[in-house]
Amino acid sequence: SPQQDFPVVDSRGNLVGIISMTDMREAMADIELHNMLVAKDIAIEGVVTVTMDDSLNMALKLMADLNVRELPVVDRESKRKVLSVISRKDITRAYHLEIDRAKGNRFTEA
Repeated sequence: SPQQDFPVVDSRGNLVGIISMTDMREAMADIELHNMLVAKDIAIEGVVTVTMDDSLNMALKLMADLNVRELPVVDRESKRKVLSVISRKDITRAYHLEIDRAKGNRFTEA
């Protein structure tokens, strides 16, 4: 997966943490723990999120401030219901597409 960060949800689908690929690699380095380790053991709690109503500029600023590549997108009403994940790459792609559209260029993604 190109995704770098993975939301961790409880049995009701509510966000309880996040695991980065870096965290996962470190945890998986200890082969003896493979069968005992579960997501909640390495998930970071207190996840910063955005909603569909938040601007891409705000999301990008949060990512820069927190030095993260991705943020969970949660439901506006139920702040713990994960809808998606947005990345810096997603925002950069949208920015370039909008610039090209504004210039009248017909940019197509590869």
